Order: sequence, then structure tokens, then C-alpha cells
Amino acid sequence: MAVAAVEKTKVEKKVDVNKEVVKKAISAGKEMIKKGDKTKADVARHLYEMLKGEDKEVVLHAFVNGAGLTEKGAFTYLYNIKRKEKKVKW
Repeated sequence: MAVAAVEKTKVEKKVDVNKEVVKKAISAGKEMIKKGDKTKADVARHLYEMLKGEDKEVVLHAFVNGAGLTEKGAFTYLYNIKRKEKKVKW
């Protein structure tokens, strides 16, 4: 029995992170973190609300740059936010 090695190719999607809404979200996130009264989770939820309707890559970029999350952390926060959002909807 032969097993073929499958190499995953990483497809990078070009997204416009220079939109005004993205810049505002990132600066709002940085300001919230700077004040120190919000957790990274609170900031991520706020950024998600600001960027609803944007591509996933844009939201992840804002999480990393605005909330100070790692790339893996950003994926986890986005997953949890979306999962919780589905539970709340009737």
C-alpha cells in the first residue's frame, strides 16, 4: 500500500486593510488596550462588531494589530465569537 504525501499550499488572499473602517477599528482597539480597562477578548468582540461584513482576513488582521493577539490567538477568538453569536440567535 503506497501513501502519497500531500503538500498543502498556502493561498494568500490579498485584502484591503487600508479601508477607513479597518483603520478606525485598529486604532479603537489600541486605545482600548492602552486604557487598560478592557481585556483582549472585550477588544476582539468590539472589533468584530465594527468589522461585521468584512472578510475573515481583515478581521484577523484587526485582531492582531488592534487587540494585540497572536495569529493563532486571533483565529481562536474569531471562532469563539462566531460560535457564541450562533448560539444567541433564535
